[in-house]
Amino acid sequence: MQEFVQGDSNKFKSGEQLYLEWKHNLLSTPEARSAYEEVANEFDILLELVEARLDAGITQAAIAKRLKVPKSQIVQLEELGYRACTFDLLQQYAHVLGKKLQVSLV
Repeated sequence: MQEFVQGDSNKFKSGEQLYLEWKHNLLSTPEARSAYEEVANEFDILLELVEARLDAGITQAAIAKRLKVPKSQIVQLEELGYRACTFDLLQQYAHVLGKKLQVSLV
């Protein structure tokens, strides 16, 4: 994506530059930064879950079967914004993938 910069017909902003400007403006207040970091942390966890499952070559249906839960529960677990899972389910999910769940406070 490019955006034309007025006043100079030969200048365009790259998508990366537009994103960096948007992110800078988004994070300009402490409240906005806090909200962004909360979502970013949640997104990181979800990415780890999905990447570990894909690396193991296991489908959502296969994990659900091994955990004896509906596939829809695994789909929800891997969705951004879903916060109703238990620590126990996350441990079991990790175990199915041959992984260990580790939580740390920073």
